[in-house]
Amino acid sequence: MKKLLPALAAAATMTVAAAEGLTWNAENQFSNWRRPVGMTMKQENGLLVLDITDRDSGMMNLNVDLAPEEFGTLEVDYRATGLPKNNHGEFYYAGNANDFSEKRVWRIRNLDVSGQWNTLRLNGNRFLSASVRECGRITKLRLDLTNEFPGRIEIREIRLLPAVPPFVWNAKNRFDGWHRPVGMTMKQENDLLVLDITGRDSGMINLSAKVPTAEYDALEVDYRATGLPAKNQGEFYYATDSTDFSGKRVWRHWNLDVSGQWKTLRFKGRNFSPQTWLDCGTATKLRLDMVNEAPGRIEIREIRFVKTAEKE
Repeated sequence: MKKLLPALAAAATMTVAAAEGLTWNAENQFSNWRRPVGMTMKQENGLLVLDITDRDSGMMNLNVDLAPEEFGTLEVDYRATGLPKNNHGEFYYAGNANDFSEKRVWRIRNLDVSGQWNTLRLNGNRFLSASVRECGRITKLRLDLTNEFPGRIEIREIRLLPAVPPFVWNAKNRFDGWHRPVGMTMKQENDLLVLDITGRDSGMINLSAKVPTAEYDALEVDYRATGLPAKNQGEFYYATDSTDFSGKRVWRHWNLDVSGQWKTLRFKGRNFSPQTWLDCGTATKLRLDMVNEAPGRIEIREIRFVKTAEKE
């Protein structure tokens, strides 16, 4: 088990608030990230520079005050050199009534050590989200980016973003989990997920969601599309750990609006073998083929599962 330091009372009280969530960077001099252990810290050229000298290195911030719903995703813009390729770390949190513990931790696996800029993203919904609620208000943070040494980590920005409701993907969580594009390119730009369609039967996959099928019966996508033919079609496939994508587990749509105006596409499960959806219990594999035609562009503002008010 890792060595966990007691969280002591902090002298300073300033909390750095962004429009949504908390942000620490050169503008606020990475305010309140202090108490380095197993490393040295300095600010240089707008960066927070960590020279790792021992195992279980870390730093603390004891000057936050967050409700559980404000505590959803941690992002760190960093570049690292000198560390072994196989590395791991932790992000600990606690409230006034408890201290850092293995019960309240999000795990970090394999920072990129190529010296290129990367973004570490930890989505709390994937970890012990119940432990966040049990803390009450979050008042203590400890960030152990790596347990290995020696090496150097330079940090450009640290962000702590509000929680996003389950099974909603948008700019707040960077459309976390949607990957593996086929027949298209994907990028995030201006808070949108931009899909440039280059081939037929394009799609993307999410293998990290665990959607309880009894609680949701529709998938909605806020989008705008251009360049595609007016007559078009697409599909949403789903599967479980023990099944794979197939024509038996699919919701279909016809004719996305291609005018470039913002629209909401709704896949209604009630129209496509609703019992098959329910029988899944938990859908753990998702594939979204917005369109089968090419070429064109689709910009997505949000993807979400909903429970419709309509009766089956």
